[in-house]
Amino acid sequence: MSTATNYLQSLLAEIDAGPVSVAKVCYEAGLDPSVVSRWKRGAVEPRLSSLERLSEAHDKLLAALAAKASRKLLGA
Repeated sequence: MSTATNYLQSLLAEIDAGPVSVAKVCYEAGLDPSVVSRWKRGAVEPRLSSLERLSEAHDKLLAALAAKASRKLLGA
């Protein structure tokens, strides 16, 4: 198994365990969810640049959720 595939499995496990859907992360990253599905099936090997975009999009969405929750807690 390649490093990219290992990273993909780890990243998708993290996304699946969290509050943001894979589809939403894909949209934010500019990737079609069908591409991620092909990665999961092993039909296509993900490019590092695409994995980086997916990871950055996930981080961005989580940060936005955290900021929203923080504002809500602080009554802003």
